Amino acid sequence: ITATLGTHTFELVLDVNQNLTEAREDNNIEEATLTVVEPYDDLIQGQETVTRVEPGTTGVVDVTITATGSRTANWDLSYDTANLPADWIVEPQTGTNLENVELVPAAPLTIPFMATLPTDALGDEDGYIEITATLVSDSNIQETSWIPIEALRTRGLSLVGPTGLSFSDGYGLPGYTAESYVLIENLGNAVETTTSIDWTNPSWGGTPVLNDGVSNVYSITLQPGEKKELNILLDVPASTGLGGTTTTTLTTCIGSGDDTLCRSLDANFTAVGSHTSPGHIRTVPDTQHTFEFMMLLPQSGTLSWDLNQANIALPNWQWNVSSGGSLQNGILTASGSANSFHTVHLEVYIPTNAPPQRLSFNADEQTPLVNHAFDLSVHVLQIHRAGLSVIDPQPSLEPSGFNVSTPYQLLIQLENPGNGEDTFEFTANVVTTDSISSDDVQFTYYNQIRTLGPLATTIMPLDIELSSTLPAAEPFYLEFHWSSLVNKSVSATTTLLIEAEQRHEWNITVMRGQQQDVQPSSEHLLEFNITNIGNFIDEVQLIPTLSITSASNDTAVWQAHNPITSSMLGVNASETMSVVQAIPYSWKDAQAKLTYTVTSSGYVLDVFEVDLTVMEYSEWELNLANSDLEVSPGGDVIQVELKQKGNTPSI
Repeated sequence: ITATLGTHTFELVLDVNQNLTEAREDNNIEEATLTVVEPYDDLIQGQETVTRVEPGTTGVVDVTITATGSRTANWDLSYDTANLPADWIVEPQTGTNLENVELVPAAPLTIPFMATLPTDALGDEDGYIEITATLVSDSNIQETSWIPIEALRTRGLSLVGPTGLSFSDGYGLPGYTAESYVLIENLGNAVETTTSIDWTNPSWGGTPVLNDGVSNVYSITLQPGEKKELNILLDVPASTGLGGTTTTTLTTCIGSGDDTLCRSLDANFTAVGSHTSPGHIRTVPDTQHTFEFMMLLPQSGTLSWDLNQANIALPNWQWNVSSGGSLQNGILTASGSANSFHTVHLEVYIPTNAPPQRLSFNADEQTPLVNHAFDLSVHVLQIHRAGLSVIDPQPSLEPSGFNVSTPYQLLIQLENPGNGEDTFEFTANVVTTDSISSDDVQFTYYNQIRTLGPLATTIMPLDIELSSTLPAAEPFYLEFHWSSLVNKSVSATTTLLIEAEQRHEWNITVMRGQQQDVQPSSEHLLEFNITNIGNFIDEVQLIPTLSITSASNDTAVWQAHNPITSSMLGVNASETMSVVQAIPYSWKDAQAKLTYTVTSSGYVLDVFEVDLTVMEYSEWELNLANSDLEVSPGGDVIQVELKQKGNTPSI
């Protein structure tokens, strides 16, 4: 039978022509189903719902692989994370095997992947990992699937006034526009756009509106963590008496349906005869702000305020009037036409060292004229700054040299240039190169995390030790980081250029050993195998000295050979050095000790010895020159001269 892929139904029918009489006919038909599949196939699936991982945490992504073919087979699994946002880390759980995995038909296999998202991952970020299964026996058969992963979206919204609470007091002149301050913040990790901005009806009538200083705002879009300062504007009816009040509630929503999130703020307005615009300044130190002081002048055409009562005389704060009035010794005076609208333009400079705080400057008019107060609030934000510098050794264009395998202490000056107390962490690392790795320097910290007040400094000792395998004369950078733990976006970085000093180190082997026998009256060959085990190209010199131990009547004169010098050798390079030592005619068992001083670049590195022992040498000489060799017929005695020329007594 030859069948195509798919599901096939077989039907068996009895008594097709109705030739039989039966009590029942419902059992005359029988059906069977046959599903034809490929011999090797699989199905790769993710979880039923999309995996969502909270930023700054690790989540499990289960990938299920099921063999849908008809045969059991082995498959190689691979994955690709190129389609994930940067800094997302997704990898198989430790110990998971992806090679030569046996898949049995209809038996699902779950492969757990660990997905780690950075803390700054946005709630609208997503991506996928690509999983591929390849048949081991035939790489042409493979299946690929995309497994989606999303960052878990968090949602939050904040509406606060100048005091940081959910209300805001505003002021306005009758017949003009009142204003109050509101700060709206996206507390979530994804972009949010308001889905509604609602107001309750104020008793003054009219419709409140949000304004950004340039135009009215009817929809607000905020990035994750973004804060936006706005004013709530409301027209004050001209008939409103000074001191009259009204309230409206602002309700702002984001999201929709079950995901809707709303926050409210009460805006309380008072009709007054004078007020500042803006009435609230949110700022960082070392800035100058201009603001207006608007008022309705009385019949006298003059108003004044003692701002000393408002405590404006803060250290290094500077207050000035640019037009519309004067400020002398803390007394603010405004003059103009009687019963007219008047504006005084002021400036305030907030110094660098102004601490983070909320300040309120309030002073009544000196007449006193009711509802003509000077009222300004300032919120000085903490500015997080960091500074550091290496003070020992002083950084320069030339690298600072350090010996390997020796601890050295660096001194780092750490600073909090900000305007408030901050907690910092100090770290150091190696700027790696092709030949320098992060393991080549060991760092030892002392109180790595420190808390400093505004403008405070401290000295951080840091011990470093260079690895013995570090190559010499290859400059590289150490990088130092001083990071705020309160505001993780603030850090300072500096570097120090260093290098490993040359380490003169040699492995010297005396060929044929350090105890050698020599023949008298000979030239003895000495050989040394040397290897440069230092960290830079180098040469070595062997300087010999000689000491003799022999019999008292042994008059042989010994002389040490000249010093020998190697060629320039690279790191781990070797060569054989040889030299001839002259051996005089010395008695047997005379001993010569060659003591070698190992030097390199003027440094004495080592001392070793080679002992030479004179061997026995036998030689006789027969001298017949003075002998009478004529022999009588009856025999005679012949005298000969025999000379012992060996180096030891013998017979």
